[in-house]
Formats: sequence, C-alpha cells, structure tokens
Amino acid sequence: MSDMARPAQKQATDFGIRLAQARHMAGLTQIQLAKRLGVSQQMIDYYERRAGNPTAAFIRKAAEALNVS
Repeated sequence: MSDMARPAQKQATDFGIRLAQARHMAGLTQIQLAKRLGVSQQMIDYYERRAGNPTAAFIRKAAEALNVS
C-alpha cells in the first residue's frame, strides 16, 4: 500500500458522538436536523464524524434545535 493511500476512518470526535446521540434521542434523521439548522445533510454528517472544532454559532443552533444545553 502506498503512503498516498487514504487514511483509515478516524474515530468520531466527542462533539460528534454527543451530537449524534442528541439527534437520535430527539428522534431525528440527519436530513431532518439539517433542515432545522438550514444546512445540508452532508454538513451534519461532517460534524458527527469528523469535525474537531465546530463553531460556537453551530453549537448554539444545534443545541437549540435539539432542545439540549
């Protein structure tokens, strides 16, 4: 395998895990949460799986949409 191969899947960040858990507890799909937040489903997937440093504005909006602190 070459050094230029795609890296193995990274573990989700703590924020991503918590976001996915809150979304599941709210009974929402990624698409439904994305619509509530005015972003794409791909953006929700990114935050749940890879984002290491979400913006404060996104955190605020997501917490409000999911009714969590």
